[in-house]
Amino acid sequence: MKRILSTLAIVFVMMTSFTAFASSKALPSKAMESTKTVKNYLDFVSTADLKLHKNLFTSDFEYLNKANGVSCNKREFIKFVNENKALNYNCTTKYEVLDECAQTAVAKITMDFGHFTRVDHVALTKEKNDWKISKITTDYQ
Repeated sequence: MKRILSTLAIVFVMMTSFTAFASSKALPSKAMESTKTVKNYLDFVSTADLKLHKNLFTSDFEYLNKANGVSCNKREFIKFVNENKALNYNCTTKYEVLDECAQTAVAKITMDFGHFTRVDHVALTKEKNDWKISKITTDYQ
């Protein structure tokens, strides 16, 4: 009896793992769309190209810096980036989409400056057919 139960348990685990692997292959095209928005954000921050922000952020966008408690809205954030467009970040940047559903996604951007690392967690929302950034939370390690 124990052998039958353990065999059934193994079969159940195998079937659920196959289902999990099959569903993860269905999202690459969606991940590419949200990844494009993350790339556009990085381009906007590094170049302060004001054309890029028009469709990049939601109307209720919020930025929060956990290190110093500073928060700002869309207008204030765009103004800040524009005022600091001459800055050149000497860092290694990598990013990934951590999770994505039909209408929301979460991405992580890591900027390694050598002696410290900046981490941006980016919340994205799908409005109509476009991915837009609704919130960025920055922290340092």
